[in-house]
Amino acid sequence: MGDYEDEQRRLQQLWESCMSDEESEFPDVYLSDNNGGDQSGTIQSVIEDVVANYSIEDDAEIASAIASNNLNWGPIDGTSLKRFDFTEPNSGIKAEFYEYYNKQPYDFFKLFVTDEIINDMVYQTNLYAEQVLKETQKTKGHVKEWVPTNNQEIETFFGVILWMGLMKLPRLKAYWSTNILYANKVKEVMPRNRFEQLLRMWHFNNNEDKEFANDRVRKLTPLLNPDSADDTKSEKEVRNSP
Repeated sequence: MGDYEDEQRRLQQLWESCMSDEESEFPDVYLSDNNGGDQSGTIQSVIEDVVANYSIEDDAEIASAIASNNLNWGPIDGTSLKRFDFTEPNSGIKAEFYEYYNKQPYDFFKLFVTDEIINDMVYQTNLYAEQVLKETQKTKGHVKEWVPTNNQEIETFFGVILWMGLMKLPRLKAYWSTNILYANKVKEVMPRNRFEQLLRMWHFNNNEDKEFANDRVRKLTPLLNPDSADDTKSEKEVRNSP
């Protein structure tokens, strides 16, 4: 009975709120033909009708839904939960992850973007820059000023890209704008010219490698399949050896 009374009070307040407005959106819906009559009885009657009709319609809809879906209600015992089969042994959260309690966001970032991935980004980006610089006739001024990148700079560059995904602006150059509407910290982290250089040269795979010529995602193959980059790693070891 308490729910019924609460609903009556709510509708009473709603009615009074509507009647207090100078210009009602529904002037002819609730008012009787003779506005000078006793409105309290009319209000009470309308409220009771609305509550009664609401309850009947609501119960009818619930009953219809239960009948059409053949729902069987009962206590939850966990037997109907969907099972997810894992093929790898010891699947689930690794024990060492519990050591990341109270760690910083960067620590979790490094779980996914490891030093090995950063190393590959640095190597392939510098390699592609060398290939572009060989085509001197096609290079623009800011490309000719290229300076080899390193792990710290690539991490910063990657972080700026992630931040741009969180704070979306209409144009790339807006992140370096002095307009207060576009205020952010990106320009304090990396100059725009350098960011555009890295964006132009950013690579994950060797464009001259013919092994993955027919692979539609060949530019990302080392990320998707690290084992495919073994030959590239050997090449890096030779290049970096004294």
